[in-house]
Amino acid sequence: MPHSPHVPPSDLESIRALFNEKEKELSVAVAKVEELTRQLEELRRGRAPPAPPAPPAAHELDKLRRELMVLSSYTSEALPTFFFLRG
Repeated sequence: MPHSPHVPPSDLESIRALFNEKEKELSVAVAKVEELTRQLEELRRGRAPPAPPAPPAAHELDKLRRELMVLSSYTSEALPTFFFLRG
């Protein structure tokens, strides 16, 4: 059986909390993208959108995706240890 590094429970809780926070941020960003996509479709059909699109939304989505990828990578490395320690 391979030896897994010990990850203190407080670190796992911190990882979980950060993951949940980033997951919520990603959900908000996805909702923004969906709204912007809907507005773009309305523009293509010749209808005016209710409000101008927010240019920072795409930048924010890219930022959140990068953060989620890093966090996901870290979590995927830590979870096997967590399950190993739980027995």
